[in-house]
Amino acid sequence: GGVVSSLSDTLVAVVIPGAAHHLDLFFSHENDTDEVIAARALEMEHVRKWVEEKRTGYAHAPDPGAVMLGNNAGFDPDRTETE
Repeated sequence: GGVVSSLSDTLVAVVIPGAAHHLDLFFSHENDTDEVIAARALEMEHVRKWVEEKRTGYAHAPDPGAVMLGNNAGFDPDRTETE
């Protein structure tokens, strides 16, 4: 189950063959497979892109197919942790 293919350029599925769910979110380990290392690199690429887009303004309109999960009613993307 779960998402096993990307839905768009901005909604990307990270599938790691032979790995447990969320293995890519654990600390690096000497036994990490090439697939886990590649998954982490892909995730960091997207995080860096999101940060850069936030700094410079969004490079594209939000994906109309994006689905917000959870209760985001009070979410303010411009709020800092100290506010």
